[in-house]
Amino acid sequence: MQEVQAVFIDCDGVLYDVDLLTYEEMVSACKSAGCELGLKLDNFDEVRADLKQKGFHGLYNTILKLCQAQNIAFEKIADRMVELLDYSRILPNAQLLTLLQKVSQKRKVYIFTNNTYAHLNRIFKCLFDKDIAQSAINVITIESTYSDGFFYPKRMPNVFTSWCQKIGVLPQNTLMLDDTENVIQAAKEQGLQYQQIQSAQMTQDILQELL
Repeated sequence: MQEVQAVFIDCDGVLYDVDLLTYEEMVSACKSAGCELGLKLDNFDEVRADLKQKGFHGLYNTILKLCQAQNIAFEKIADRMVELLDYSRILPNAQLLTLLQKVSQKRKVYIFTNNTYAHLNRIFKCLFDKDIAQSAINVITIESTYSDGFFYPKRMPNVFTSWCQKIGVLPQNTLMLDDTENVIQAAKEQGLQYQQIQSAQMTQDILQELL
């Protein structure tokens, strides 16, 4: 392994095991939140397919475009989605926070998620009994990637190289920890080091090795 100066760490399926809160549950809660706030989803599949054809992937790009067309605040849907989700299965993990903080003293550490700030903040509270601001951990959420009317999730071209440049490290000196195949492939294509995570314990083991 080359020198590691920065670590990008996914949230869902990496900080906690993916079966504790599934993608399907998130999609359902997001759609329910939208409906409660008056978002019409009749053309959801059509908008999603059109965005995908243009290269803009992800649930939140679809919701964002529908919000823009219907003059509804995306942030309100993100907040309501968190209220609807059941986070009770995600238990405290003080050891993980300690590892993240210790690695952060030696390297640039970012929790880099395709999910929302509201969701990540709730995960932090479940795992660490602290919100993001209290944890002293850097984060990149889907809102952080917003530009020109779109979100730029991790699987899209040049996302990793762009963020590496922003934080002042080379891609080859950056390690990506993620559980999703298409994100791992994007990291590989952009020259990052990478590990495909199988469990939250695997994440902790890798962090321990980085100390």
